[in-house]
Amino acid sequence: MQDIAVQSLSRALGWAGVLPFIALSLASAFPTRIIDAQWALGALTLYGAAILSFLGGVTWGLTLALEGQLDRRSGLAGLVISNGASLAAFGASLLPVTLGLPLLMTGFVAMLVYDLRNIARGLLPVWYRPLRIGLSAAAIASLALALLRA
Repeated sequence: MQDIAVQSLSRALGWAGVLPFIALSLASAFPTRIIDAQWALGALTLYGAAILSFLGGVTWGLTLALEGQLDRRSGLAGLVISNGASLAAFGASLLPVTLGLPLLMTGFVAMLVYDLRNIARGLLPVWYRPLRIGLSAAAIASLALALLRA
């Protein structure tokens, strides 16, 4: 069953969630007297960590929701990947930004690949594919731009 309201709200909230990535990345590239580059880099790292951890939570929830439909290996993998995302996010928040930002970028790529695999397996809706690709691309590009300035 397709719920257009869920799809529309998911898109709106997802793209709204990209705005801090873009704003903080730009703030790190073009610092002002109010927001300096180091503050923007730190805030971007923390925001990226929060979102990567959120994606880990989404994976945890999906894995539990599909408990009876997944084989044992897939279920265990989902839980491990979920926790791995949260641990990587935490680690990135503790590292210098020159290490934390690449760790976040790697985490976003890994979670995107995992979600695309689950979409292909029919475990996530097909409409989610372009949304996840676009959101991940925007987040990764923002982190990459900030890394150039770090």
